[in-house]
Formats: sequence, C-alpha cells, structure tokens
Amino acid sequence: MRNLDSVAPTVTGHAASQPNANGWYNDDVTVQWTVTDADPSSGIVAQPSDPVINGEGGDLSAESGPVCDVAGNCSTGFVSGNKIDRTKPSVDVAGVEDGKTYTLGGGTDGFLREATDHLSGVDGECDGTVTGGTANGVGDFVYAAKATDKAGNVRLVSVAYRVVYRFDGFQQPINDPVLVPGAARSVFKSGSTVPVKFQVKRADGTLVEPGDCAGMVDAGEGGSPTGASVNEAVWSEPATSGTQFEKTGDQWHYNWKTKGVAAGYTYRIGVRLDDGTKHYVVVGEGVGPTFVPRPNHEQGVQGRLI
Repeated sequence: MRNLDSVAPTVTGHAASQPNANGWYNDDVTVQWTVTDADPSSGIVAQPSDPVINGEGGDLSAESGPVCDVAGNCSTGFVSGNKIDRTKPSVDVAGVEDGKTYTLGGGTDGFLREATDHLSGVDGECDGTVTGGTANGVGDFVYAAKATDKAGNVRLVSVAYRVVYRFDGFQQPINDPVLVPGAARSVFKSGSTVPVKFQVKRADGTLVEPGDCAGMVDAGEGGSPTGASVNEAVWSEPATSGTQFEKTGDQWHYNWKTKGVAAGYTYRIGVRLDDGTKHYVVVGEGVGPTFVPRPNHEQGVQGRLI
C-alpha cells in the first residue's frame, strides 16, 4: 500500500521576542518559523531560515521561503502586524533659548514644551525640570525636558541659559558712562576716599538685594597715566574693611581708600555679583587742583577748583 502525501506543510511564524506593554518594538524583530506536516507526512525537506524585520512601521511583515515535503508539496509562511518604532520623539522648548542671557524677571518666568511622535505616539507627559541658579533666581540654569514614545524611545533636550540682574551702572559720586553716556571720567584727589555705590534690579526696575557681592575687583595697581585734574569732591569717610560691599538704604556701597595709591593714574574698580557678572568703572587719581563742591551739591559735577 502506497503512502500518499498530497497536503503541503503548514508554516507558522512568530516573533522571537515580545513587544513592550504598548505592543511596540524599538529594534529589529527576528521571526521564527514552525513547520508541521499533517499525516500522512512524507517528511520535511528543510526548515526555513529565520528572517529579521529591520524597518519601521505599524504593520511590518515577513515571509518565509518555500517549504517542501518529500512528496513535493510546498508552502510559505507569512506573519504581519509587527510594530517597530526606532525614532525618538521630538521635543520643542519655548520660553528660553540655549546660550541666551536674560534679565531677572524679563522672560524666564514660564516654560512651554511640546513633544510629538509620528509613529507610536508620545507615552505620557513631557516632563521639564530647572536646575542651577541662586536663591535670588539669577546665575546659570539648565532647563531639561524629557519625552518617551510608546516604543520606549527617550528624547532628552536641555537648554542652558543665564539670568542676570539689571545693572544700570555705578552711582554718584562716580561718573559712570553706563549710567550717563558721555560723562566725564571722575578724578578723585589722591589719598581721599572713593565711594563706590550701585543698585541691582529686576527688569522692571524693582530693587533686588544681591546674595553675594564679592567686593572690589581690580581696585589697585594698574591704569594708564593721566594728567587730568581733580573734578570730584574730597571724600573722607572711613574706608570699608575687607572686600565685601555693605548695604545702606537702597544702595550697596564700598569706600575705597586711596591712601598710598599713586596719583596721576587711572584705576579700574568694580564688583562681582552672584549672577556671575562683573561690572567695572574707571576713575582717576588726580594731581591737579582740588575740587570743592558748592552747597547742596549732590552729583559731584558742580563746584569750583582751588
């Protein structure tokens, strides 16, 4: 009696690994084939090779090569519905720009972030965090946003920026061209005190107390020779000890004692703020006549020379 085999083998495929909880892969998918041959079976000639799905899409398929039994009956296997997303989601951040400097209160009070993914879709919220800076809200900051798609791809976007105080220049009796463009350089009598005063503000002009004013910067040796005459009043207030500015009223001040400083030169004096900025102004130590203010003089620019 002859064994007649007229039925082709059955080829069934399945992924060698499981997708994530959302039903997505984010890498290659290997398909494995299982071959059966119903009785009366003449036997399978060879097993098909396992293909690798390496594209992207929401319905990826694979097909086996022909599978034949000894009797010459052949068939192929086919699987579909595999979902692969290899691309990270996109994250757009608004409200701050990378590398930009902002004035306190002038544009970094809120952040907007939006995540998009054109294949598997965004999984959950796009999270954002701010790190860095000081208690006053100034300094160097990093805003980081994170988004994950349903295939498990993660996109991290970080924006580094700086927030600084509004600094309008040093105040009288120093003439600061930052505060008054074109102002004549202040020249003080050698040996007198130079009152250095400033304020820091928010963008709208509201006064702020800096957290750390680290004293006189480059207030010493150094400038160019000058033959300019004294044009500022003689100040005799006690010198400030140490290097820290002191708070008086709505101003910060430091009395720089010039006793022992060579006359006939310019000097750069300044302040370093806790927002990371340094501000300077150049004054002179004069060798000419002494400036005597008129009564009620407040600005240090009126008077007479003797």
